[in-house]
Amino acid sequence: MTKWSHNVGGCVNLGTHLQLRNVSSLLAPPPRRLHTGSGRLTGTVINAAGEPLAGARVGIIDGPQTRANDSGEWTLDNAPVGTRMLEVRAVGYFPDRRPVDVVAGALPVWTPLSTVKAVLDTVRVVASRRSRFEQSGFEERRHTGAGRYLTATDIEKRLPLTTSEIFRGIIGVRLDLSAHDETSFQMRGGTSDWCTPMVYFDGLPMRGLAAEDIDVVVRPREILGIEIYSEASVPSQYQLFKNSCGAIVIWTKLGS
Repeated sequence: MTKWSHNVGGCVNLGTHLQLRNVSSLLAPPPRRLHTGSGRLTGTVINAAGEPLAGARVGIIDGPQTRANDSGEWTLDNAPVGTRMLEVRAVGYFPDRRPVDVVAGALPVWTPLSTVKAVLDTVRVVASRRSRFEQSGFEERRHTGAGRYLTATDIEKRLPLTTSEIFRGIIGVRLDLSAHDETSFQMRGGTSDWCTPMVYFDGLPMRGLAAEDIDVVVRPREILGIEIYSEASVPSQYQLFKNSCGAIVIWTKLGS
């Protein structure tokens, strides 16, 4: 027997409503358990010029989070005691992860951040010219059909304002806004769970980039091509990290 409920807009099938709610709960990422304690940690975030980075996000992985003040200074209370992984992020800057000892009398943590562009430029200088798009094998891989591929023409047809908008509407890929006001790329993993893929710029791995970072580094008109691979279809050259659930490879004019 079908059950119905009346609301302002009319009748709602309760069975269908419950099914939709169950589907939504499956698609939503599971809540993360935060580890807290009695520890206290302080520090300062600056850029390469020594200027404070106000608003930078600082936190213990899976622990408490905070923001740097106008002087770049921050304080983490209720941190779990012991050796923990500290992450410092600011939009447009390459994230910094480092182990820290949360103990009584711990010295302040001084964290200089480099811009994502500066890190990319440095990596491109170290890398050989093989990273150039025309030598990347993009066209050869595109014709195999192993992944999903977007050319500059495909991207232009989508009329994206930012690079992250290119990925909206692509099946198996989503943009996930975390509790810390940071948007990350998520892909459907082999076990049907959502997980974070590895992002490559011009063939070079750039770990830990949020969607906002990518939007700052490259604009849609500067992209030559994009490769999107699920966990099962990632080519060997993009399997550098075992914990990656897939790969997004962005080829830009900046690296050509």
